[in-house]
Amino acid sequence: MKKLKIAYVCQFPGYENDFIFRLIKHLHASNVEQVSPKLCDLLIVGPFAQKWLGLRLKFRSVYKLIMAGRRYAPRTLYQTGENTRWNAIPADFSISSDLGVSATNHFRFPLWMSMFDWTHEGFTSKGVDRFGPLVKIDQLLRPLGPQKDRRAKAVLISSHLKEPRATLLNAVKSVVEVDCYGEAFASLSSRASRDFLKVDVCRDKQFALCPENSLYPGYYTEKIPDAFACGCIPITWCDGNVCHDFNPNAIINMARYAATGYADGLRAALEPKSLEILRDQPLLLNGPTLDGIKAFLTTLLADLTS
Repeated sequence: MKKLKIAYVCQFPGYENDFIFRLIKHLHASNVEQVSPKLCDLLIVGPFAQKWLGLRLKFRSVYKLIMAGRRYAPRTLYQTGENTRWNAIPADFSISSDLGVSATNHFRFPLWMSMFDWTHEGFTSKGVDRFGPLVKIDQLLRPLGPQKDRRAKAVLISSHLKEPRATLLNAVKSVVEVDCYGEAFASLSSRASRDFLKVDVCRDKQFALCPENSLYPGYYTEKIPDAFACGCIPITWCDGNVCHDFNPNAIINMARYAATGYADGLRAALEPKSLEILRDQPLLLNGPTLDGIKAFLTTLLADLTS
């Protein structure tokens, strides 16, 4: 097997630990070498500006610099975990969370799937600092149950209170008590640092307020499965197509109540009979696999590694 020379640009710092990057290396074992963008066969592109020669440049400008003096263009893969479109940056292939894309050079791999323990499929991921252990899929295939020894409180972990997050927090506070953690709550010095794990601060709560930052069909991050894996009912704010990924009867989607009032909608959702239904539902109705993304990456790399 030919050695694959791989590089990335316009990604977040430390992208070499990203799930997709590591999965590519896993699929080709020792035959992958991370090199300079000017020397690579495969260039993975992200949605962020790139610092280059002291300047912050967008991909088009970075690509011109990469191509200067090259004899051939590298194959490009645009991979994003952000709420940006699958074709936001021109590339030969793309991976995003977007639903409804029919292009054969695109594969949907939502961010939440990269946070799971895939040891049973032969792929060992790194732990996730903000959560604790990797999420076990079988946890999400079982209902929460009665939530014994948990208080009727919610928890929010957030680095900001940009809208609609502040409005949602106030609405939830009008219905149940909320413990807040993270940089958004600097005045609560004991809770402002990141020296805690989600799994610990959620341990004794029945609910977790876990809204997405923005809405788009298919854009669902780790927030909902994290909350459920911690034993909490997720109180989220997300696009209505969430039923494609998760059981809608296992979550409270505050976006449904925007027209009628967030607080009133939440009160109705927390009525005893409604709560019983929530606790009796698994988050996942079917177990996910890595088969699709492995096949996509194998096709993408076929003539680069043979």
